[in-house]
Amino acid sequence: MDIYEKENIFPTDQDLRIQVKKVSFTDANIALKKPTKLSSIFEQYNSSYALDGDRSDRSNGDFICAHSDSLDNQQSWWAVDLLNVYVINDIDMFGRTDCCTDFLTNFDIEVILPTCTCNHWNNLEEGDTINCHYQATESQRITVTCPPNTKRRYVRIKRRDTAYLVICEVEVYGSVWKSSKQPP
Repeated sequence: MDIYEKENIFPTDQDLRIQVKKVSFTDANIALKKPTKLSSIFEQYNSSYALDGDRSDRSNGDFICAHSDSLDNQQSWWAVDLLNVYVINDIDMFGRTDCCTDFLTNFDIEVILPTCTCNHWNNLEEGDTINCHYQATESQRITVTCPPNTKRRYVRIKRRDTAYLVICEVEVYGSVWKSSKQPP
């Protein structure tokens, strides 16, 4: 025998069968630093805190989450405009870890394709909406997988009651939908 056979330097067919992880743009948070809106704002805790790339609820002792106000007869909601139509796969949400987990409960995660591009924030109710998830229980973190081939431009988290909504970070994963015609 020569040295190559002893050390098995030449791979066999079985050795060549390896698994390769598919790397794609879906590994990037497509919502990061995109335009956001909150139905109402509690103190200075505006909607952009939920897309700043920081999953924590505190930074140097300061509270850094988006926080709605609790208004009579108004459901609190937070939304992001992805600025393009995407195939949305997964949505990751992070809430407070120090207290108040009830501020992230009783909500729907909706993905929306607006019917009009005029004033997009005002036309979300008229858009084509898919409900990706309903969260009844309190949560500090939740990961949601939307139905296959969900093509939308907006993601909205909307309470079913009039209580506060507090979101520390939202991450959306998907890929740009490419088509010669719009909308999908």
